[in-house]
Amino acid sequence: MILSALLAGIGGTGQSVAAATDQIPRPVQRQGKASPAHVGSAMAVLATLDQAQVLPPEGTIEANRIVQAVIQFQSAFTTGDDPAIQEFASRAVAARHGARAAAVLEESRAAGWKSELLECLAEAEARATEQDLQTLKPGLARYNVSVEDLHRLMHMVREARRSLQEKGLDFHRVYAEHRRAMPGAASPGTRGRSGTAD
Repeated sequence: MILSALLAGIGGTGQSVAAATDQIPRPVQRQGKASPAHVGSAMAVLATLDQAQVLPPEGTIEANRIVQAVIQFQSAFTTGDDPAIQEFASRAVAARHGARAAAVLEESRAAGWKSELLECLAEAEARATEQDLQTLKPGLARYNVSVEDLHRLMHMVREARRSLQEKGLDFHRVYAEHRRAMPGAASPGTRGRSGTAD
């Protein structure tokens, strides 16, 4: 499993969350250790994609790149300050959630990925023109990711939603279950509307 090295630090070994956090590469734009909530959110995304069976084989260059992309895009979209990236995220969430968009974005800023944000970004990326996406290029470069990486990750999110749906599972519920098992699940901003972490 692609995230076995990350999950090994959480389950059954007695290793602390701080030690597990050290196993995740640091975003280019941030200094110091990532918060447990952001570590847990990234791990929950990887676990969700793994359950949907859309991840590349473990140990491959592509698998390592996806792990990096999940972490770096989380930083770019949730805690970054690039105007083009933040505008893209705001429009993406507003298109689906309207007046609730600000709350979704604020929760994501505090706690990392939310399944709602991932879904909105995946939908927006699919609708966007290549010219629109190229406006993100300078900001993404600051995080050592590209528009092509964005295409790849968002395609994977859409495929995961489809795969889980075919199995009678809901993307948001699957993510919430994984999120509850990861570091920082009780942190502020990790609770969904129904009181479950997502």
